[in-house]
Amino acid sequence: MLIDIARNPQVAIVPLTTSTPKTMLHIRFSTAQTGLDQESTDLADHAHFLDRTRLSQAPLALLNRHLARVFAL
Repeated sequence: MLIDIARNPQVAIVPLTTSTPKTMLHIRFSTAQTGLDQESTDLADHAHFLDRTRLSQAPLALLNRHLARVFAL
């Protein structure tokens, strides 16, 4: 089942680190995937979820574009 990101009432905030993955939950992303200067590892076990209504529209649109790019949606 796919999740419709645009209609989901929550957004996931997942911190990134330049450290190497330490668990199977940590996924490594290349600089091409993230647009960052260094390779990054997500810390999915430290994810937080926010209600989209608490975010203003400008940062939310930017966040959606970056999420789509990182996850190739």
